Amino acid sequence: MDSPLASFVNVTLDILYKAVRVFGAVMLAILIGLTGIDVFMRYTFNNPVLGSNEMIQFLLGGMVFAGFALVTAHRTHIVVSIFEPFFLERAPLLYKGLISGFNLIGIIAITLIVIRYTNFQFLMQSETDILELPWGDLGVVFAVLAGVGILFGIRAIKMPKRMGIYVPPKNAVVYQKTPFSLELEEGQKYAWCACGLSNKQPFCDGSHKGTDIKPIVFEPEMSGLASICGCKRSDNAPYCNGRHKDL
Repeated sequence: MDSPLASFVNVTLDILYKAVRVFGAVMLAILIGLTGIDVFMRYTFNNPVLGSNEMIQFLLGGMVFAGFALVTAHRTHIVVSIFEPFFLERAPLLYKGLISGFNLIGIIAITLIVIRYTNFQFLMQSETDILELPWGDLGVVFAVLAGVGILFGIRAIKMPKRMGIYVPPKNAVVYQKTPFSLELEEGQKYAWCACGLSNKQPFCDGSHKGTDIKPIVFEPEMSGLASICGCKRSDNAPYCNGRHKDL
């Protein structure tokens, strides 16, 4: 059982996670609306929205930093590795640790750069060219988002939790060759279908009865999106480990 302090930290991070998601969604909605209005005004009345280019840049910046924090929370940064199959087969924990470590180092470095840039803008009292917004204030927003990403990255080092040594059943049916991207709730129990026969994929509906395959019952350690195995060949079940690429 988690200590009161650990529970408080987890609850706080969950609240921050939801807040960052809402912030990113709002930025995206405003960006779409502003772009549409600007295009309409520009080509219909030859009168574009004043400062629209600047505002779009700021909105994109907010989306990028919000997205950076969110993908850090789930260790879902895009990686390219020709050695991935080798390490996943022979040293999966080491591989996942290295990926998480590099992700965390990267977001710490970016946060420090943003803080340094923001401090410089405050000293120079710089403003944007058209809307005359203080660059320092905008930098604070990006720095806060990046800093929250560091907190997510620290917790994500152990996420998702490895279920132990899992040997995929040879007679399991390959349901699909892509993972499921699902919103899971912390502490709620889920039964992942291991046989591939369920009609409620990726979860169990009892179709394994009569086989020697049992579902995997698990509880997420944090709320949010998770990549759930759909091919039934992951040795990190119920989470995807990329084995579908070999099918």
